[in-house]
Amino acid sequence: MSSRTIRGSKKVQTWVVHHNCSNSCNHCFLGGGTPTDGLLEKTKKTTATLQEMGFDTRILPTDQTKEEFAFLGRYAKHSIPNLQVGSRKLDDNLQTFKGPVGVNLMSADPEIHDRLTQKGDHAKAMEIVNQLRERKIPFQPWTTIYSGNQHNLREFFDHVLSLGADKLILNKLIFLGNGMKLSREFFLTSEQIRDVLSEVIAGLREYRAKGLEILIQPTWGPIFTPFARKLFKYGSPLSRRHYCPGGRQLFGVNPKNNGVYACAYTVNLDPLKIGELDDRKGLVLTEEWPFRIDKIDEPCKSCDILKTCGGGCRGSSMCDHLLETGELDFYAGFTKCPVALGVEMPGSPGGAIRSFASFVKHRGIMPHPPK
Repeated sequence: MSSRTIRGSKKVQTWVVHHNCSNSCNHCFLGGGTPTDGLLEKTKKTTATLQEMGFDTRILPTDQTKEEFAFLGRYAKHSIPNLQVGSRKLDDNLQTFKGPVGVNLMSADPEIHDRLTQKGDHAKAMEIVNQLRERKIPFQPWTTIYSGNQHNLREFFDHVLSLGADKLILNKLIFLGNGMKLSREFFLTSEQIRDVLSEVIAGLREYRAKGLEILIQPTWGPIFTPFARKLFKYGSPLSRRHYCPGGRQLFGVNPKNNGVYACAYTVNLDPLKIGELDDRKGLVLTEEWPFRIDKIDEPCKSCDILKTCGGGCRGSSMCDHLLETGELDFYAGFTKCPVALGVEMPGSPGGAIRSFASFVKHRGIMPHPPK
């Protein structure tokens, strides 16, 4: 196909992935490997190019105990994700402690936690948590749900509350990066995803009342109330914004080769590259992206909100398909989509008003509003 150029705009968010981490956590979507020489200079150059073009440019770092981390935070001109890795000492993390600090925590059980990260990681994480608590620095656990920690979630939520956290971010294990080295048994089945989401949704209001906000990340896919689903079904002629902003309002950029990807989480999977950064033109897309919605396979093809949704989280869709079949397909249906699995949020009059207001404001679905 002929190329298409995305020119600089504050409405378009670009994430420059500065992946220079020497850890090899099993769940890392970017993978481990040997740190790349000269990557800091390449990251600076790529970031500067995107900023000068007018893009809303952010940096996604992976090892935040290196000296370059603090520099990247200043250079990106915004607060970058602050996740503790690679150290037992809080002072090794050179981010300014304005909080909240993100901490990887998969379970209260060290064995269950370390199975998904690396041996000894749970002890390290808890030492960091204790130091944060001593200094009264707010923190938020980031949890990746996999087949080993999907049970007894309420016990884990209570444990997080007992540590003093006020937010918990829930991710699911995805077949990317180091995750591609794991056996299939680590990944949640459709039935397990249904059970996990149903349990989490049933406890959202209860734990919010206790002081813990549980945030379900967009990679799980769309979760609607019955009213919102009808709104997106019958309001499709007015919709302009789909569930996944990847390849539309959001792109990942690899500073090693200036490759452009539809998602920052897929920059290490070369077949998902959709173009390149041209320092004169902008983002030059050489693949069919944004794709034609009508070409997406089942269960999306038969879904009554496909025109509005656009196929859910396309990264998850493609990676699930890759895990199951070994084939990479940009048009793979989202087989583990919460909508397809029958998972819904409980409705409320206030929620209906907010859903309608959001639809009118954003002209469609907005799973995670820009900062």
